[in-house]
Amino acid sequence: MDKRTVLVTGVSSGVGRHLTRQLIQRGVTVIGVARRESNLQELAEELKSGPGQFHYKKVDIANEAEVIELFTWIEENQKKIDVLVNNAGVFNFATLTDGKLEEWK
Repeated sequence: MDKRTVLVTGVSSGVGRHLTRQLIQRGVTVIGVARRESNLQELAEELKSGPGQFHYKKVDIANEAEVIELFTWIEENQKKIDVLVNNAGVFNFATLTDGKLEEWK
């Protein structure tokens, strides 16, 4: 079993969900985060018999307080992260050159 812990954002669908499945099948511990708790619960149910471990947290990565709460949980429960897959999407109506930096945080 692989002893690494991977934090994957945006696991409720698409690339993040697929990657999480692959990591769990390889025995990796995955901490998956996304905004849609029902999708997180569904994924957890699907992965519970896999060789890896799946922990999930409902987190909006655009919300600084929720991100800090996530990292506090990780420090208290997992101790370390070996790999970050920062896959969650963000959306802003402004272009990169016309938008304000604060709008992208």
